[in-house]
Amino acid sequence: TQLVRLDLIDHLYNERYQADLINILSENYVQSLPNFIQEFCKDLTTVNFNMVPHIVLKKGDFVQNYLKRVNDVLYSLQRGNNYCPVPVAVFEHEYNETHGIGAFLDLDFVTRECMGIKKTRRSQNREFVELTLIFMLGNEIVEVLKKRGGILPLANFIGNYKSVTGKNLDPTNFGFDNLENLIKELDLFVKITGKKKSIALRAIHDQLSQQVNLNRGAEPEIESEYATADDSNIVEGAASNRRTRDIKPDIIGQTNYDQGSRQSLLERSQRQEDMN
Repeated sequence: TQLVRLDLIDHLYNERYQADLINILSENYVQSLPNFIQEFCKDLTTVNFNMVPHIVLKKGDFVQNYLKRVNDVLYSLQRGNNYCPVPVAVFEHEYNETHGIGAFLDLDFVTRECMGIKKTRRSQNREFVELTLIFMLGNEIVEVLKKRGGILPLANFIGNYKSVTGKNLDPTNFGFDNLENLIKELDLFVKITGKKKSIALRAIHDQLSQQVNLNRGAEPEIESEYATADDSNIVEGAASNRRTRDIKPDIIGQTNYDQGSRQSLLERSQRQEDMN
């Protein structure tokens, strides 16, 4: 379950533990359940979905994929406008055009839960929305990885970044002492995977993790410099208009793979290792 209605928490708690949660909080001088969550449950947050308050995991799929969708639309707009901030009205229009008029959109929630997206007021008190510099970098890293098959050894990444973008990448310019710590801050976009540490797109990391869980073996290593997947394997985004309230409220577009006639990244990499 990705979302739980806030007004059902007390009932669910009582059903599980045969105790009244609201009374317990009151006896411990906690004013309300939202206050308790905000102060003590650092992995949880609240979101108004379908105009009803829900509790959700901050690092769960619902929040992370929603933030990624907002990022993708905003990055596309800023890139097409010399990387300048975008009027909120323009962003909302483009988001609705991309994901449907009924798609969930709450910019206050986004700016509260994501330090990489912010709203500002500029001329004539107009509201703008923009990506921070580190989120701009995150999008550039995604573009580099897509051009290199979706995964690269950590040790080789800075050279590949320079080759693709023509720019130097110095982690200290972003407040990090090394590349690995910088990448860990960008887990909305990429993940570090493998014992030998490679940088992978989130979608590829998830696929590798699923294969590892299925095989119950060690995490596979990618020996070659470039991944065996290409750009056509990776499809970003998804149609959300077919969702209904009767199914799990995952209104977030998810990354899918065109398996088709291609073998999975894991199978191909393992085959390459066998040949070597």
